[in-house]
Amino acid sequence: ETSQGQPKQRGREEQADAELDAFLRSLSSAETSDPASTPAGVPPSSSPSRSEYSQPKTYDRYLPDGSINIHPDAIYPVTMSCRQAFDQAFYCQSLGGKFNDIYRFGHLRDCSEQWGAFWFCMRNRTLPAKDKEGQIREYYKARDERRKREFGSSEDIWKIREKAVTSAF
Repeated sequence: ETSQGQPKQRGREEQADAELDAFLRSLSSAETSDPASTPAGVPPSSSPSRSEYSQPKTYDRYLPDGSINIHPDAIYPVTMSCRQAFDQAFYCQSLGGKFNDIYRFGHLRDCSEQWGAFWFCMRNRTLPAKDKEGQIREYYKARDERRKREFGSSEDIWKIREKAVTSAF
């Protein structure tokens, strides 16, 4: 059995190595975006991979030179999970959420912000990607501005940094 299984296992390993090499070559050739340079063994991907759904997109978060963009407009997210928004709103309404309100704030808090986020997400989930990104960024920006007016901000004392620190010492 091992003599029959050994070549089959080795063939799988060689195939996996070949697929990995082809994938790495396709990543390095993605910069040139030349479709002729795609390896013949790798079929073109027509649907997004699973990792594209799970990783948040940060389009303007990095500058072309690779450094982090700390401009205030670049810190707002461009994606929103409707499931996470629902979970937060549901937890806010739950007994555990109400217990946390009393423990942390001394009174019950309103859950309208969480439900508003959920319904915002549901209304905008079918928009085209670029429109959705802009709407989500504006939503978070308006929410933060409202929170700053309501509760104050450390920016009342400190000036927000718009240029990254190159070296700490």
